[in-house]
Amino acid sequence: MVEVWYPAESVNGFKRARYRDGRQSDLKDSQLALVKTRSFAGAPIAAKQQKYPIMIFSGPLNRFQNTFETEDIASQGFIVVSIDHPYDSDLVVFPDGRRLSTGRDPDLLVFTSEEALAASRPKVELRLAIRVGDVKDVLDQLEKWNSDPNNQFYQHLDLEHIGMMGHSFGGATAAEICKIDPRVRVAINFDGTMFGTSKWAGVPKPYLVFFTSPRPTDADLQTGSQQSHLEARELKSDYADIDRTMGRYGGYFIQVPSFAHMNFTDTPLYSQLKIWTGAGKIGTLRAHEIINRVTLAFLRKDLLGDSDVSVEAAVRQYREAVLVHEPPPVQISRLAVPHVQ
Repeated sequence: MVEVWYPAESVNGFKRARYRDGRQSDLKDSQLALVKTRSFAGAPIAAKQQKYPIMIFSGPLNRFQNTFETEDIASQGFIVVSIDHPYDSDLVVFPDGRRLSTGRDPDLLVFTSEEALAASRPKVELRLAIRVGDVKDVLDQLEKWNSDPNNQFYQHLDLEHIGMMGHSFGGATAAEICKIDPRVRVAINFDGTMFGTSKWAGVPKPYLVFFTSPRPTDADLQTGSQQSHLEARELKSDYADIDRTMGRYGGYFIQVPSFAHMNFTDTPLYSQLKIWTGAGKIGTLRAHEIINRVTLAFLRKDLLGDSDVSVEAAVRQYREAVLVHEPPPVQISRLAVPHVQ
């Protein structure tokens, strides 16, 4: 299942889309099926542009978990395609009524012991490979849509300007697909650990990373708890992965210590009880504003090539965000020139 947001020509006569299907809710969050979004289902695509750049989204929960962001990006002239990963996302419900429950473990890596951690790594790599396959399939379908006169997106998809963003394990997916698939030009990773080939080889394209956890200290690494020690060691490795790709290829690494992991999703909007939503100290709307403004600056500059846009300037507007890595001020292109005698 995918959900697609896009700029609309007119919304007259169309109903506002609901946030989620009631069949995906339980008693705890049944009210979410009643929430109306700022989008309208089935409205015609805007004729302002012939083609629109594309952003793919992947998250650990479901395809609508970042509606605060997908709607905002679409309103700025992008087509956003958000993916459910059957058996890895939460409950997936298809239009014909099929329901696919998650079959994944609740955690990615297991830190209870050295042996458990080692045993969990191959499982994570397999899950990543399946998610990457899902994204490749979606990219293939977009190419078909763009060449099908009967499809509403016929010739409206700018297949030369595709990026991917993701939260948590979706961020790892974004980094990996950007590394291995030439169709994806840029990647955004919202608080995700890197796995796959991108972990050790880096991301050789424009790459934006938001990260909530501070670098572990020597005291963190020497803690008496084995689980805490393993978690700190893994976090140190995560930082080394980011430093390596940023040092090799450049990119933007932004630390947001007042954020928590779930501030990159809609979840903090569900309730003001942060203990339930997992939100950090920062105000929810403030966090979403920072994410949207920095994301848009990155896409305009590094995906669309707008030299008048500065990601650094966008970050400096917010005291809660610290830019740790950024591209060098002058990018030198190395071109192979044939020898002529």
